Amino acid sequence: MLGGQLPAAAQSPTQASIFGTITDISGGLIEGAVLKLERLDRSAGVVVVNAQQGKYRVPPLPDGTYSLEATAPGFLTVKHYPLRVRFPDTFQFDFRLHIGRGIMDGVGEANPFCRFFGTLRRQDAPVANAKVCLIRNQRSNCSITNSLGQYFVQVIAGTYEVKVEENGVAVFTSQMELSASSDYRDRIVLNRP
Repeated sequence: MLGGQLPAAAQSPTQASIFGTITDISGGLIEGAVLKLERLDRSAGVVVVNAQQGKYRVPPLPDGTYSLEATAPGFLTVKHYPLRVRFPDTFQFDFRLHIGRGIMDGVGEANPFCRFFGTLRRQDAPVANAKVCLIRNQRSNCSITNSLGQYFVQVIAGTYEVKVEENGVAVFTSQMELSASSDYRDRIVLNRP
């Protein structure tokens, strides 16, 4: 998801900038995708950028720490934070979104990452709009569950705190060791309210 920094020649003259693509699992650009940025200290409003034919460029940003969220109709939302932005940085973030159905088919066997996904349920009912995060070294990789309760997070191997929040309240926490090239499906079981 995260690209590298670009050389100084590509920098904005006064502020940091972010650009990239939003694609499906086959690498096809997604028409109608939207990128949202928000300062984590909430000192500014949410910046919404419509990706033109799956490509986006964020207007120059003042220094700060942001969350970055990519979404599109029919796809799972992917969120990345914290992203620390400081002039003269220029970042490329390329997002790959997964559709709500057929997640297993979209996960390639040769992928070196851990894939943590499934359907979040409580008493057999899907839990929508919950935040599922894998946290390691103060960095979070999160997914917001869709209307079917589905989530997808991809990370490198390691030990993670797994955390689920509903309306800003933690409803599940656990410590998990994740291995490379492994699938971790439906590892979250929510208790009854």
